[in-house]
Amino acid sequence: ELDELNDIDLPFISAIFEAGTDLERIAEIDNVAQYDGGPNLVDILKDEITGAIGEVASNESVLGFSSEYLSEISLNLETALGRIMDVDLAEETANYAALSMQQEAAVAAVAQANVNMKNVFDLLISSVGRD
Repeated sequence: ELDELNDIDLPFISAIFEAGTDLERIAEIDNVAQYDGGPNLVDILKDEITGAIGEVASNESVLGFSSEYLSEISLNLETALGRIMDVDLAEETANYAALSMQQEAAVAAVAQANVNMKNVFDLLISSVGRD
């Protein structure tokens, strides 16, 4: 339909621009153009505006779906990160518990060795003193 606008003569376009926002004057100019066999400007513009509104609504819908999709991805990534952190924490807690038990066993062995060493030393001292 924009091709129909190309067929409109220059005086008609000038008259429309001069009318500005005076809708009655635009309608009057449009009626004269139709009478002369020209295209119905109001219908052409109405169709163009309706098409533009449809395109904007379509783009808005696409943006809405894209926004929801990105929100879902963000939520899924946060959930995955939380699970990874929980697994890491559980693994490190298990490692800590195992190493802590090993340390306690080593401390007990050293303490036992010190006690045994003292007993051996006492026996040696007491046997030297009897002779």
